[in-house]
Amino acid sequence: MADPVTGYGPDDHDEKPAVGFAHAPFFDEEVVGPAMLDRLGGALFDDGDAAAVLHSSVSQQLVVGADHAELRMALPFAARGEISLKKIGLELVVGVDGQKRTLMLPPALGDYRPAGAEFEDGALKVRFDGPARAHVD
Repeated sequence: MADPVTGYGPDDHDEKPAVGFAHAPFFDEEVVGPAMLDRLGGALFDDGDAAAVLHSSVSQQLVVGADHAELRMALPFAARGEISLKKIGLELVVGVDGQKRTLMLPPALGDYRPAGAEFEDGALKVRFDGPARAHVD
């Protein structure tokens, strides 16, 4: 029977479906318990240090000013046409290619309104106007 996520089955032992950014072989039994976790760890980190820092930059950065704010988030594998945004209260719903992630914004941004967004160099920048600017007509 094929794995519902990867689509690989028991006959695909040589295939290496993606698991995050690492690759692991399809195992003939479920990865449960210390022995199987050791086996998975060996398959994933055989060529490197499992404790190594593989990513050193921040994935999200929020800068808040008196009358505006900017949220920057890394979306390295997204394309401009795949991204959608929606703010509901303190929730910012970010969609990429049909997948959605809800980010909780800090309470201080409750009265801020989305003012625009841009996507370049693998990062999405969302601008918010503060209460003073959001209510000016």
